[in-house]
Amino acid sequence: MTKLRNRALSRSIFVSLTPAAVLFTLFFVYPIVTLAWSSFTIWDLRRLEFAGIENYVRMFGDRAFLMGVRNTAIWVGVATLLHVPLGVYIAVTLSKKFVGWRVFRTLFFLPNVISVAAWSMMYRSVFNERYGMLNALLELVGLDQLTANWLAQTNTALFAIILSWFFNIGFYMIITMAEIASIPHELYEAADIDGATERQKDRFITYPILRKIVGTCMVLAVSISLVGFEYVFLMTEGGPANQTMTLPLYVYRMYRIPQYGYSNTIGLFTLLFGFAGLLLIHRGFRMHEVDV
Repeated sequence: MTKLRNRALSRSIFVSLTPAAVLFTLFFVYPIVTLAWSSFTIWDLRRLEFAGIENYVRMFGDRAFLMGVRNTAIWVGVATLLHVPLGVYIAVTLSKKFVGWRVFRTLFFLPNVISVAAWSMMYRSVFNERYGMLNALLELVGLDQLTANWLAQTNTALFAIILSWFFNIGFYMIITMAEIASIPHELYEAADIDGATERQKDRFITYPILRKIVGTCMVLAVSISLVGFEYVFLMTEGGPANQTMTLPLYVYRMYRIPQYGYSNTIGLFTLLFGFAGLLLIHRGFRMHEVDV
């Protein structure tokens, strides 16, 4: 009887998992295998032939690709080392629930409900050389010498785009605030009895408990940085002189030529680049450990 029950259970599990396994294979495994295979080919509208490591040799000698790697690394660095820490700090501060904290929470998160296209167009007008708000503000305070064509100059374009992506901190703030709300109040009450200050409670209670959610925010930051395409495309299309080129945008550019094999080589590199970053975060924040 026990064997029959085990067989029935095994059969039901197999039947239940089969649809998910089929979908996972079709929409994840198969595309990755195709991506890896085609990265070793010369594939365009006229031919599809095996080329060995030719695409990889070309890739690491391609200045536009190397610029894309640099800029993507900068995007990831800013997102993980600036956006996430600021989002967490603001969340911890707002969790004190001082007068007007709901207003600040709304203001910080509000940009995240605006579409990327609308946000891009807004900031293109802000950085416009002739009628942009930034140059007008600099002229108003007597800093005419600092005005520039922000999105068209090689020394300011990347900085301008990264600066306008600052609103992402609201996304990480909301996630962190949700985690803070789940922390038992008894921990803080015990700390109050022991005479702990607000700073000490944050240092020894709040931040340690937030370790995994901060790691999750880091994972999201890396993922968003590596798939971000519309924003840079609408703002500069990777210019001027590839100074704002990113890996997703370069994959698209090569696809449009079309050079499918080379585009997929860059896509595979982007995938591995992201996987390495996520692995470092997973180990650095000990995401696999169970909190006791």
